Amino acid sequence: ESRAGRAELRWNASDAGEVTEFRVHRATDAEAYRVVGAVEPGPQREYLWSDDNVRAGTRYRYRLEAVRGAGGSVWNGPVEWYVPLPAVRLAWRGASPNPFDDTVELELETPNRATTLVAVYDVTGHEVATLTAESSGDRTTVRWNGRDARGRTVPPGVYLVRARLGERTVVRQVVRMK
Repeated sequence: ESRAGRAELRWNASDAGEVTEFRVHRATDAEAYRVVGAVEPGPQREYLWSDDNVRAGTRYRYRLEAVRGAGGSVWNGPVEWYVPLPAVRLAWRGASPNPFDDTVELELETPNRATTLVAVYDVTGHEVATLTAESSGDRTTVRWNGRDARGRTVPPGVYLVRARLGERTVVRQVVRMK
């Protein structure tokens, strides 16, 4: 099972009387199997072991070894588990006020601590200004004071604000009045 960024392995042992230890072995595409944990048998039938040392974008294979006191082992598995990469979400949440006179504040939905590139373009596609994005959690705020890269006030009209995060791009239209 997958629980909040970790793998949880559960198994049942109807008779663990001869078992001295349960060993959990793990492998990835880049690493061979190795012991990553152990559980002592007890009177319970159900056992649980958690792997908190997993990385996003990695496929894991687990095998369970039941070590017998009289020698030898019984093996179960493998069980495969893939830790997905976090979703990269980039979306405009709003622009206020729009239309605007002096300043417009735009809000983006972004992954935590993501570096988002934001630029303003006129309707002919010329870049007017590059904006600084301020991130806080999964939201990013961008303010544009209606000025170009040289500090001059831009004329009234329609402008496109483009945000880029990796390969993702979203565009928002804003209207400058006055």
